[in-house]
Amino acid sequence: MNKGFLYAVLAALFLASGIIYNKYLLEIESVNPRMLGFAFFVSVFIGSSILFAFRDFHGFVKNIADHWKDGVIVGGINAVAASLFFTSLDLLDASTTAFIVRLSTIFVILIGTLFLREKLTKYDFIGILFGVGGALLLNHGIDSRGFDSHTKGLFIAVFAALAIALHQIAAKMYVKKVGALALVNVRVLFSSLFLFVIVLATNSMQSLPLIAFPIFAIGGGIFAVAGFVFFYKALELEDVSKVAIIRTLDPFVVLVYSVILFGLFPDWHEITGGSLIVAGVVIIILKRRISKLVHGLKAMLWVG
Repeated sequence: MNKGFLYAVLAALFLASGIIYNKYLLEIESVNPRMLGFAFFVSVFIGSSILFAFRDFHGFVKNIADHWKDGVIVGGINAVAASLFFTSLDLLDASTTAFIVRLSTIFVILIGTLFLREKLTKYDFIGILFGVGGALLLNHGIDSRGFDSHTKGLFIAVFAALAIALHQIAAKMYVKKVGALALVNVRVLFSSLFLFVIVLATNSMQSLPLIAFPIFAIGGGIFAVAGFVFFYKALELEDVSKVAIIRTLDPFVVLVYSVILFGLFPDWHEITGGSLIVAGVVIIILKRRISKLVHGLKAMLWVG
């Protein structure tokens, strides 16, 4: 396995854990999603700052001074994505949210079609149909909070997926110029600032339970920092589409974490719907290889 793909796998393992402990803080400790998003990104900023400053303190200060504009753009988009993501996580099961936000890959394809004038192939259409069908099936599996709450959460998660797609495109544009750790640090700084404004604007400031501090110290300061650095390193070395196919592991990793830690077993709607979304993403990413395989099989059958 080359380094780019290895980094993407490690990113999936580390970042998927964040969905679990943030869901715990939302569900069990009753932290509101806006405050949780702000506190989480502050912990990531502290963790990445310690790592960055330990390696090169002058570089840490210079990075913020030199790349604050990049941080505003990438951090601003990420703040929108984070706000939507944490809200959807508050309304949905962790694994359902993880599956829905995988639609971000489909949005990357659609954005390329709209703004870069790329043409959709039949495999793109098939992948999109799979993704939409999976999302609709997930909506059929109503949770204990009721149809309205569930559907609202799904819609918010879809918009989160769109914002995540925009963030991935922006990150890909800047990561080679800024560097993985440097971009993580300046991005989470401005994400935290934007999320703090959202907390104030929505009157969502609240005190955190004591358990949140060790969770953020380990989960945000270590796991999330490592996950984001691995993700940006993967983007630095590989195409967004290739990294995206590895990140389809995320929801399945979340499922495993949920079963091991909380004994939460998904129903057939969640497994089937989520798998359809992932299948749609894989079809879109591997469309060229699938096309070659189909043409090869047709040629073999024709000769036969």
